[in-house]
Amino acid sequence: MRIGIISPKWLPHHGGQPQYAHRLALALEENGLEVFVFSATAAIQGKDNGQCKTTRWSAQGPGNLDSWKRAADANDVANPNFGWIYAFMNAAADWADSLDLDVAIIDAPLTFARFHQLRELYKHLKARDIKVGAIYHDLHQPVVATLVREYRKARNWRQADDTTRDIILRTAEKIGVPQAYHFIGSPLFFEPDFVVTSSTWTAAFIDPFGTLPKFAMHPFLDSSYWSQSSASPSALTPKDILMVNPLFHKGSKHMADLIASADRHWSFRVLKGGYGNSFQNFVPLIAATPAAQEGRMELLDYVPDMRDAYRASEVLFFPSLHEGYGMTAVEPMFLGVNVVSSNYPAIIEAVGDGAATLCPYFSTPEEWHAAVADAMKRKSYWRARGARRTAALIERQKQEVREMIRFIAAA
Repeated sequence: MRIGIISPKWLPHHGGQPQYAHRLALALEENGLEVFVFSATAAIQGKDNGQCKTTRWSAQGPGNLDSWKRAADANDVANPNFGWIYAFMNAAADWADSLDLDVAIIDAPLTFARFHQLRELYKHLKARDIKVGAIYHDLHQPVVATLVREYRKARNWRQADDTTRDIILRTAEKIGVPQAYHFIGSPLFFEPDFVVTSSTWTAAFIDPFGTLPKFAMHPFLDSSYWSQSSASPSALTPKDILMVNPLFHKGSKHMADLIASADRHWSFRVLKGGYGNSFQNFVPLIAATPAAQEGRMELLDYVPDMRDAYRASEVLFFPSLHEGYGMTAVEPMFLGVNVVSSNYPAIIEAVGDGAATLCPYFSTPEEWHAAVADAMKRKSYWRARGARRTAALIERQKQEVREMIRFIAAA
């Protein structure tokens, strides 16, 4: 099979979505398939630009999600980004035609239903007898809000799952298709031939009528990569606790509470993350804490190699309110770093019983503090659990890759 991946964001952009698509491409290549990439991200000398055959469309266009939203606004024809989305689609379609692809896999944000113009790209590809798939990670915010509301009522994720899916189905029956798919932010709005999700949790809420083939390919892990040292020596000094991307939905309030209640010897490093200006609202929350005042706090916009950040930490604190999966909570386990995370169902698909997990909606600051203290006190115990979990994830991944290739061929 000749497979093309259309992904506006690509390496060296280091966000979770382009990283996932890049690893997907490598996994397909390793299994004997021809893979080509079409992206609007320019290569940057000295950074990791990926290892795939990549066509980098050179036209200047939206660089972040907010500008994508503006580009997709059909009422804002004066916006210079408005025409960019159509130029990108034309270029991607021409690229796919020239390669005589069997399959085109479209990545975020081109799978977000609010970018309704992109139906043209899907239709064009399918008209050329190219099988079209969509990669989908994070549930649409109204769906997440409904899940959280129902969870707060029931205090049971399974019950919240059932109730939310019933609400989605009744809504879909009332307003019809494609309005229902647009309303819940489902990639089915674009009528792809199949969908690949990063968790079974996400897959459960995007297809109320059960009409489309879906496959949950959990984010890829490279055990050999995580066991290697980084290319250059790290200048990071050891810190007790690492936090990443302190946005509200990532649990920034829990992060700030932990810093405020920290034992006097605890030290922290907080990374800004791959998207969003997380420090803007977070820094004022922690500025007056003893950890910040006494110099036990380090804020970093970027680290060249996450392995260095993990290795320089005792515990990763990951209290996210919701995720499409939770890759950041898994990676440090390969390096013997203990993890304290939330128990949101998609994150449990990642960490399993290898991390200490608490409820991001009902656990108290005291309970989070105690969990972190325990992870630092019982280091060997939690490291052993993390190691067993990573071994299980590698075995799961091998099986999933084989099944995914069969799934794509048969979809």
